[in-house]
Amino acid sequence: MNQHTKKHFRTTSSIAILLVFALALGVLAAKLLFTHWYVLDQYEIPVQFKVVAGPHIGFDVNNSLLIFGKIPQGGSGSRSATLAASVRATAVIQSDVPWLEPSVDKVALLPHQEENIGFTVRVPGNATPGNYTGSVRITYVRRLI
Repeated sequence: MNQHTKKHFRTTSSIAILLVFALALGVLAAKLLFTHWYVLDQYEIPVQFKVVAGPHIGFDVNNSLLIFGKIPQGGSGSRSATLAASVRATAVIQSDVPWLEPSVDKVALLPHQEENIGFTVRVPGNATPGNYTGSVRITYVRRLI
């Protein structure tokens, strides 16, 4: 192998290694951009209800809290909330309230779209009467790209 051929081989090898490295870096960057989320906003909504012995009827018109009022042992109560976003986002719904079930855990929203989410508290028949509180956390997230 002459000097010119050796030099050409080293240059070609270096370019090939550089191209493989650039391709791997591009794949990694694309994976990070398309699979990672960032938080746009987060809301904590207080939740309250009182478990009572025996039948009770009640209602609440407060739209800034999820107040279920009095719920008898073995009974249930439902409320709803409307979610909206000004940009494409996903709303992730989490709760630390006992026996509270959101109708969905997450919902994709288009810009200016509203989505009604239901929340139901199902109190077991053997629940201890008393006041129960907690919160629902709604986190709006979107992909980096």
